Amino acid sequence: MNTTISPLEFLLTNAICVAAGAVTVLALQWAGRAAYRSGQRNAQDPV
Repeated sequence: MNTTISPLEFLLTNAICVAAGAVTVLALQWAGRAAYRSGQRNAQDPV
């Protein structure tokens, strides 16, 4: 069984992993910013 992968496959897999990581980081930053904003809003408007 041939276990070696071609450089093209390697680059493609790498690109997918990098893209997934970038999306995860952006999603976490966006969620953190949204939570921070809502927290500020709640602090400014005591119910």
